[in-house]
Order: sequence, then C-alpha cells, then structure tokens
Amino acid sequence: MENQYRGYIPTIGIEIHVQLNTLSKIFCADSTHFSAGDNENVSPVSLGMPGTLPVLNKKAVEHSIKT
Repeated sequence: MENQYRGYIPTIGIEIHVQLNTLSKIFCADSTHFSAGDNENVSPVSLGMPGTLPVLNKKAVEHSIKT
C-alpha cells in the first residue's frame, strides 16, 4: 500500500473567512448594511451581470491586512 503513494507530496491549504468593518462590499460599492431586506444590497456587479467589472475596495484590503 505504501508504494501507491510514492511520488505524491502532501499539500495543505488554509482558507480564512473574516467579516470586515467596511461600509461597502469588497468588489463593488454596494452597501453592507446587515438588517437590509433580501436582495436590497445588490448591483449589476455583485450579481455578476455581463459587461460589469468589479473594482477593489481599498479600505477592505487595508482592514484585511490589519486582521
């Protein structure tokens, strides 16, 4: 059984989720207001509509670096 694993190198990945204290989402200007109703804080960008391009929220990057 050991021979079948020869040549493989174990790789371990870590995925971290954080909730940042920003007023808008990370890739668009949509609000992050928590108590808003369903589908209120959306735009063509957050819905992934064709022809829309995301723009990175610089404050979100700064907050994530500090985390």
